[in-house]
Amino acid sequence: MALASVAGCAPGTESRESAERSLEYAERSVEAAGQAIREQTREATESVDRNIDQTGRNLQRTAGDTAIVTKVKGILAADPLVQSFAIDVQSNEGVVILRGEVKNDAQRRRALEDAQSVKGVVQVVDQLTLKS
Repeated sequence: MALASVAGCAPGTESRESAERSLEYAERSVEAAGQAIREQTREATESVDRNIDQTGRNLQRTAGDTAIVTKVKGILAADPLVQSFAIDVQSNEGVVILRGEVKNDAQRRRALEDAQSVKGVVQVVDQLTLKS
């Protein structure tokens, strides 16, 4: 024991210092892993939020287009000038497409005007044809 005291080292000091360094490294590793997990969690949460927002916007557009189609069909069915013609109505983000046959240009114009009168319609695409 006298030799260990003279040298300034108690028996087991190196082992204790090595263990303390190992503990310090382990604590740093755990902290780094925790930081990486927090970052990955944040990124995943942001990605999910973006997907939810996009899905919500898609549902709103779909619901809006469905409402537009319903309203346009209702107006066409109520209009005596065009009600007797089968006109297909589609909508994509407010762009309405009319397809079908009408007897003359007056009926075509009226169908286009009827569709354009619906709130939310941004454009009407005329794919109507004249019946021979």
